[in-house]
Amino acid sequence: MLKRFLSIIISFSVALALSQGFFPNCAYAALVWTETRPAGDANKKWASVASDDDGSNLIAGVYGGRLYTSSDSGANWTERQPAGAADKSWRVVASDSDGSNLIAAVNNGRLYTGVPATAPTLTISAASSITTTSATLNGDVTATGGENPTVTVYWGDNDGLQVAGNWDNNSAPTNPGQPQGVAAFTKDVTALTPGTTYYFSAKATNSGGTGWPAASLTFNTDSSGGGPPPAPTRSYNVSFSSIPLVSRNGAPDIILP
Repeated sequence: MLKRFLSIIISFSVALALSQGFFPNCAYAALVWTETRPAGDANKKWASVASDDDGSNLIAGVYGGRLYTSSDSGANWTERQPAGAADKSWRVVASDSDGSNLIAAVNNGRLYTGVPATAPTLTISAASSITTTSATLNGDVTATGGENPTVTVYWGDNDGLQVAGNWDNNSAPTNPGQPQGVAAFTKDVTALTPGTTYYFSAKATNSGGTGWPAASLTFNTDSSGGGPPPAPTRSYNVSFSSIPLVSRNGAPDIILP
């Protein structure tokens, strides 16, 4: 593997570093040049750049800075920092023929290799804190695929399966912020209808693809409690055989004890 990457370095390293300046990307066999600024307006010490066979995937390294990649021939760039938060003295970068495998070398440091992200995976679990009109939907990102994904939670009174447009509602999780790593996520949903069956699911997306759980889950909101409870009643046990009778003007009266 190391021999392969060393071969890539030799084959694809391009002597196109402009010290403390912008670098142009070449289109149409060097007939047209376009100035690009992947790191903003400030000039940078570009140390090395590399391209795939057709020039659509590019990588550039700054000596004393960051790595930058583009998948659209330099129209848009993404800052990369595989070595952590600190800037590095990137010396050489290289790419394979389709831009899917990259390698970058730090002067007096380490080698760093990059491969494409894959689709993340996630699961969902039983809803909690269910009331008549609200619930908490739960899930976990179980693998990032090499790049932290963005999670979206879906719910409604019908099962949208793994088709985002078929769901009634969707939202980012309440926690954590997105994108996220391997961790649990929750979504607090409100304004639900009492006594109703709801379905929910989620998806996680990164540059490598989108992952869904195997199946949606359901929960039932509590039924409405109705009006106030009935007033309490009192009962009496009366034995007529023990009630004294008092005659008044010939008509007996019943006297309650």
